[in-house]
Amino acid sequence: MKRVLLAVALLATGCSGDDTPVVRVGEVQRTTVAETVDAPGSVGARARATVSAPTDAKVEQVLVQDGATVAAGAVLVRLSSPSAQERLRQAQAAQASAAGGAISLPRADLGPVQ
Repeated sequence: MKRVLLAVALLATGCSGDDTPVVRVGEVQRTTVAETVDAPGSVGARARATVSAPTDAKVEQVLVQDGATVAAGAVLVRLSSPSAQERLRQAQAAQASAAGGAISLPRADLGPVQ
């Protein structure tokens, strides 16, 4: 550190044009230097994923926080879809009807052709 102060003193005397050397002595201290730099730039994610549902639904509840790490197969949101609920009801009714033997299928007449 003494070499730095000596070099600064020599440079200061060489540039002043005056023959009288001006030397200032001070105590060296550690401090935090706060400097703001305004520069253009861009920030981007390392990876992107588009999450979509192939249905007409309304998001009822988001189950993860923004930026959270999730595992494959994790439930991210709960959806509400009246049309999907209606299709489910119809499918369940059809299944119940089929289980009860209420389905009538046409029978083929496999007799000889005349």
